[in-house]
Amino acid sequence: MTHQQSRSHDMSPHHLSDEEVTELVQQYIKNQQRERAIQLPSNPWDMLAPFMRIHLRSKEHQEFHKLNQDLPERCEELLHMLSVQGILMPQPGTQPYVRTRRGDELLATDVRILTDPSGYLRAVQAIHGVDELTLEYLAEAVESHRMFLDRSAAVMLGGAAENLLLRLGQALAEPLENLKRQVPGGLADWRISRVRTAIEQTLNDANLREAVKAKLSGISQPMTADEEEALRQLESALTVLSRLYADTRNDAGHPKPISPDRKLLYAYLQAFPGYARVVSTLIRLLQRVP
Repeated sequence: MTHQQSRSHDMSPHHLSDEEVTELVQQYIKNQQRERAIQLPSNPWDMLAPFMRIHLRSKEHQEFHKLNQDLPERCEELLHMLSVQGILMPQPGTQPYVRTRRGDELLATDVRILTDPSGYLRAVQAIHGVDELTLEYLAEAVESHRMFLDRSAAVMLGGAAENLLLRLGQALAEPLENLKRQVPGGLADWRISRVRTAIEQTLNDANLREAVKAKLSGISQPMTADEEEALRQLESALTVLSRLYADTRNDAGHPKPISPDRKLLYAYLQAFPGYARVVSTLIRLLQRVP
């Protein structure tokens, strides 16, 4: 699956999710590497046969078919979507599709973010606290990367990361006032580098952390394990990833004769859900401080 374990190895009767159908079709396409022409088997259920013979009894077969009567149409629709994305190309004759060179490259290196962007974005959307603006920037980053517009992808990914960071800075100001501590001027600065520095210096203050813990414990709402883990990951999320996103965005946003490294940019996209989880958890933590 895209960001969770696939259920294709546990085919108990259920209606296949979009991610499961995507995985099945993509794996079917990848397994035909010696034949560039792509056509679904006359019976799409043949793609599921290896799993079903092993895991399903006769009665379960019938129930599975009943729950997934729409599988042939969903598979055909997915082939059409892959052609729109430039991974497959329609051709005349008995074989309706052929893999493009770009499709070969994408399928050889990735079956998730680039070929199943909706699953990737849903995984990020599921992180509590990720706002709509962050998702909009991230969606454009993924779409640009899929279309090999990597400068645009770097700028959009940097925008998504920056938006979360700005929200964290805004969330930090009020608790500092409530705890009778000075609010760093950098939190309200228009330069993201100064906002980041102010956040790092403030949240790395051991005395402040203890004050936050004491304040939450005093209202019988102690810090959760996720929140403590987010504080432990503060350095990797803010000091490292946030700076990488910003530097990559700045490099791509100014005229230069080179494009961002495509493999590195893909790695940054992979790392973004973890970054978003840490920052969103810290925002929720600060919003809980009375």
